[in-house]
Amino acid sequence: TEATVAVQDDDIVSNEDVLKVLQSCVVNKVPSNKEFISITPIEFTLDENEEKVKDPKGMKAKILKCKGVLSLAPKKNVYTAVSLLENIGVNIVDINFGSVCDYFEFKNDSLDKKNTAVINIGDEKTEVSVFKKGILIDSETLEIGAKSIDRDICYMYDVDRRVAKKLKEKFALANKRNASSTWCEDVLTNKEENIKINQYEISEIISSRIREILNLSRKQINLLTKMEISSIIITGGTTEINDFNLVVDEIFAKEMKSILQEVQRDEIDQKIERYKGEETCVVIPEGVTYIHTNAFNFCRKV
Repeated sequence: TEATVAVQDDDIVSNEDVLKVLQSCVVNKVPSNKEFISITPIEFTLDENEEKVKDPKGMKAKILKCKGVLSLAPKKNVYTAVSLLENIGVNIVDINFGSVCDYFEFKNDSLDKKNTAVINIGDEKTEVSVFKKGILIDSETLEIGAKSIDRDICYMYDVDRRVAKKLKEKFALANKRNASSTWCEDVLTNKEENIKINQYEISEIISSRIREILNLSRKQINLLTKMEISSIIITGGTTEINDFNLVVDEIFAKEMKSILQEVQRDEIDQKIERYKGEETCVVIPEGVTYIHTNAFNFCRKV
């Protein structure tokens, strides 16, 4: 979306001028069945000058033009959530997409210059989003998440979800590669029967479902965009399962080989400082491809 406004007050661009041109970008651009969430400015231009600027405030001009991206959501989804929160006494200050919050948790100057995909594996759903130079381009929700893993464990061993979650988080691995075939856990089933659960077997069950989630997410990224993706951010509680990085390595191996990123020395030092003390932290300097996950930067030599 684009809009143009005349600059007021001595032909010096002020905050009010920027706000006015952003508001003009939204006018008559929102369909009746959609709710406006936000507008992200891509660039500003002054007068007839073709030079693009990121922040025009304080610059001299008679005409201010803005090109931006509108973020919209179905009204029924927004109103349902807002109504629910207001009914329990929560005051709504602002609305935004969860994927935008995920991106800003990991954003840096490098990510803002490239195309990035964000995968958030939630409890019931997995959200896949694509960002172009820090701006949300598209997003899709998959009806599968961590609860699907719990259901698999509940079904296979006839245990309730509380037990399944404990086994998933404290005992099992996300990949069977390092799982023990002799280590077993005693568990009480729903029928009050004592059974032994083998770490290798339960890890195989969990790995199968995580593979499905990541493969679906990978396909969804390709459906959302034809752009070359430079980084993939994977977040959500499921990423904290031990050896999750091994599954990521297998599913996204091709992407990790085809996407070459130059990691500057200062960025490496920052990452080492940020994740100091994390046993799972792996940082490889020089030219690497890398995938950000919730707990660490998973890197692999090209």
